[in-house]
Amino acid sequence: MTTLVVLAVLLSAEPSPAIPPEQSTAPRNAISLELPGLFWSAVELNGERFFADRRLSAGLALGGRLAAQGDYSSYSLALGVQARYWINRFQWPGDLGGPLVGVRLDASYTWVSAKSDGRIMTSIDTSASLRLGYRFVIVGHVEVTLEAGLALAVGIDQAPRLLVYAPRPRPVFGTTLGYLF
Repeated sequence: MTTLVVLAVLLSAEPSPAIPPEQSTAPRNAISLELPGLFWSAVELNGERFFADRRLSAGLALGGRLAAQGDYSSYSLALGVQARYWINRFQWPGDLGGPLVGVRLDASYTWVSAKSDGRIMTSIDTSASLRLGYRFVIVGHVEVTLEAGLALAVGIDQAPRLLVYAPRPRPVFGTTLGYLF
């Protein structure tokens, strides 16, 4: 409940003066790659679009992962959508760095097969998370975004019968490296 109150206060804060579109040269898009996933045989590609004088942004994430080894093989496909509110957007037209509050919804499908007997197990996981972060803009249009938050996750396993797990909290940490254009 406290989180919702904080988010409502942040969203109701008076925005910075608008920059007319014809005077603004700041990028309106970002594309980035999730860094920790590269070390876990996973990849996540993120696209983001800025709106409302760059105070709000919406993003889409697509990911994949190969995880199991040995007697099992495993594949995961994931999709995420995110909305971000940029708290203290700097006044310079070309700067898109600063603190953010984000809300993200994720869904993933995982397929696991046992090589020994050909048995296949699948699961669908969904989560909703609230995130706080900061974006650093370095060397022109290169960005590094750090995020941390809390997700509420629900899973559905389909092996051998349907099992639905109760919602469970889990921490979320993320670091992306990308390009603003």
